[in-house]
Amino acid sequence: MSENDKIRPRKLKWILLAAIIATAIFFRVYDLDRFSQAGGDDVEFRYHLPSNVRIFRQGLERLDARAPGPQSAFLAAVYLSHWDVNRTVTSFAKPFFLLELGLLDNIIGLSHPDPLINVFRLHLWMAFLGAATVVLVYLLAARLGGERAGLAAAFLVAVSPWAVRYSTWVLHVAGGGFWLVLALLAAVAADRKDRPLRVLLYGAILGIAVYYSTSMIWPAFFLAIFEILRRSYSAVAKRRPPRPAGRLVLFGAGLVLPLALWEGINALAVDFFKNIVGLNNLPRPHLCGLAEGPHTFLLRLLQTFKDNAGRSVNLPLDRIYFFRHLKDSDGWLFLALVSAALVYAVYVACRGDNPRRPTRLRLLFLFLGTAWIMNYSGGTQVARHYYAAALAGFVLAGDLVGKLFSYRPRFAAVIAGLVFLAGVWNFFRLEDYRRSRQGPARLMEWERQASFIGRIATPGMQTMDLWPTLTPVYTWEELRRFAAAAPGAHVMYSDYIGIAHGAWFYHIPDQFEMAQAMRRCEEVVFATDSYLSYDPMLYENEFYYWGLFRSRPGDFDPRIRVVPAREVFSVHRRLGRDEEYLDELRRIFERPPPVVIPAWRDMITFPYMKPTPRPSFLVEGILSAVACLAFTLYCFKKRVC
Repeated sequence: MSENDKIRPRKLKWILLAAIIATAIFFRVYDLDRFSQAGGDDVEFRYHLPSNVRIFRQGLERLDARAPGPQSAFLAAVYLSHWDVNRTVTSFAKPFFLLELGLLDNIIGLSHPDPLINVFRLHLWMAFLGAATVVLVYLLAARLGGERAGLAAAFLVAVSPWAVRYSTWVLHVAGGGFWLVLALLAAVAADRKDRPLRVLLYGAILGIAVYYSTSMIWPAFFLAIFEILRRSYSAVAKRRPPRPAGRLVLFGAGLVLPLALWEGINALAVDFFKNIVGLNNLPRPHLCGLAEGPHTFLLRLLQTFKDNAGRSVNLPLDRIYFFRHLKDSDGWLFLALVSAALVYAVYVACRGDNPRRPTRLRLLFLFLGTAWIMNYSGGTQVARHYYAAALAGFVLAGDLVGKLFSYRPRFAAVIAGLVFLAGVWNFFRLEDYRRSRQGPARLMEWERQASFIGRIATPGMQTMDLWPTLTPVYTWEELRRFAAAAPGAHVMYSDYIGIAHGAWFYHIPDQFEMAQAMRRCEEVVFATDSYLSYDPMLYENEFYYWGLFRSRPGDFDPRIRVVPAREVFSVHRRLGRDEEYLDELRRIFERPPPVVIPAWRDMITFPYMKPTPRPSFLVEGILSAVACLAFTLYCFKKRVC
């Protein structure tokens, strides 16, 4: 073989990898500047981070009359990690994500008068994290099954609509996936050379992932269980407990290290800056504050789980939730490939023909735990919490394609061609997603061009921080006063805001009646898509989360609509003469609330929804967990690890 023949394959690998990275970037930045900040996709930044950074900056300026440095970002993250919107695990459990946004505010600036420019900069950062995750997936899959496996897995993540959406969303999920894959790479490094520092680093990076994204809490839990099983079995099998036990302690120490650092530092920071900034209601966190209440991250996390367990109700579960979403999001081919890869990975793990690399078994345990056990336990049913399983599935799929290339090149070439065509198809399929993400921005632009600013009202449950120029109205009397004061008054309404923010509930009858009237209005002066016009986004809302919906409600309209106020009154008067409608309305408000959503501390109720059946998912969850543990122990016995 000549020297050129030796070099050519390596050059081809780098060319293919560069092409995949370029594809990943293209998928993520295409039309990115037109994406809106509204519609629930950038809630963390849009409504809270800028105002809180501003508060802390003002306090620091009063302190020393100089421009603040990066500490303002840290302080904003401290504040937000302890005071959240929903009083739930969902918001406060990602201080590192909030810290990252605050640091970006210091580096690239997020104070432009046009909010769309600020959010575009954040979108661009998230796109970068998404592309960087593609590179990490390549490295992980290459260590599992070789270069071909790495390239195949990287391409799957590069063109996956599931991964692309999170990479164009100012949400913690994309960065959480980045840190999770980095932790898995650290685990591979620790497997190769079982040195204390590598084991500690593995745990620490996994801890950062948990503190960055709530979506990584379950994956980290299953990885921790895997490490406990692995080290414990190794100690028992080899009858030499000190080293395996010591490595397990190191892993655990690394896992809690980010928590200890965060809680320890912010205990000092909050005390120091609380009075200066003037936030006297900011709780003082205590590392051992059990007697004083759940002020730290860990204690608030445990308290929230306790509260949820005390109020929770059994809701219908989708037994194939992950696979259904993968099909709806990425298509049948990707679903078939991941499913085949799962079967292949189980077969190889049971054979035990890879004694020095537990990577495959770790990925399998992560996949089965997240996509199967978590589903049957009822822990969560929202798409972003299954993203870790998608990443693990794509790595295993890359491993399968790599093996097919080794043993059946022609057949593998057909699979590779189909996957490539599916990638092209996914790019054009994402056009629906791009169009839906641009809807709120189109409304803002139409409002400006039509000179309707200040002349549009909207029901109060529509979360109107999205468009500050709109006037919220909570009762019919408020709407009448607005219509009298604003010539040609119009009303904006969209079911998508309600279903996305858990607002299909109404504390007063007027809100429900307004919604019913606005849904029936036919004289629409403006309409545009919302992000729930893209079907897979249904898996992201809280109703789907708790199993109340498995498809769009019959009368659900995902569009944003603006209608004349006079027609709203006309429809309402017409409904007031409909005896059947009035009887239904009375039954709705006389019926006691049948459903309590446990993750909301304010006891959100749905007075007009029918009671849901009570499934017996506990037995199924236990059986699936036992099966997964038995499979793992069998593989340990086959000396996979």
